[in-house]
Amino acid sequence: MKDHNDTKNHNAPLSDNSFMIDSDLLPLFDKAENGCLSSQIKLAVAFCEGEGAKKNEALARKFEKLMFDTTDDYRFKLAALWNPAIRAHERGDLEDMKAYFHKVIDFMQENVPMEKWDFSLFEVMEKLTQGKE
Repeated sequence: MKDHNDTKNHNAPLSDNSFMIDSDLLPLFDKAENGCLSSQIKLAVAFCEGEGAKKNEALARKFEKLMFDTTDDYRFKLAALWNPAIRAHERGDLEDMKAYFHKVIDFMQENVPMEKWDFSLFEVMEKLTQGKE
């Protein structure tokens, strides 16, 4: 399977990233690194949304990639590809957004039966890219 989750390298060790986080989230780091999906999700959300941690794109991506690699559930994998596309849109990075949209489509084609596709994603993609080219 392709590495759908690698458009930019966000695999820097934690020591290379300065970050602030609530102490109750600290124990989740080891759990996340050791394959605990719920810890990976909590940390991805924390760094993505700034919930209990300072927003940090690199760390959000790190934990989304771990989540993608840990689970077999296509919905979590899809979220790990979709969320960075939306964040790229929010920061005005059209190229990164498009790269992740392509990864979402490739992933769906390769891994999700068509009857389970969420076609509303395509409408969102169209709206977000309209007038941006």
